[in-house]
Amino acid sequence: MLQYHRKRCQIGELAVQYGYLSTDEVDQIMQGQDQYQERFGHAALQLSLLTQDQLVRLLAIQRENPTSIARIMIGMGLVDEMRATELVSEYTKNLKMLAPA
Repeated sequence: MLQYHRKRCQIGELAVQYGYLSTDEVDQIMQGQDQYQERFGHAALQLSLLTQDQLVRLLAIQRENPTSIARIMIGMGLVDEMRATELVSEYTKNLKMLAPA
């Protein structure tokens, strides 16, 4: 059985990567975390910088990060690095297209 330990991406990093937030907005949310004594996602909702749907999508991505999955596939010899990069890029583009306006 494949044993794989990965560092989970922070929701703020993923939100910037997928175009939901700017780095300035992430900083604003992090300041809001202190004010609201909440986790990042809850603070983002309180500040109306993420929608509930966007937060759910980001949590799902965090759980099964496509980049981490691609690294596993490369390590297992299922795809080469170039193809894995193409697949992650295609996945990211499709996910952005599904995002609500």
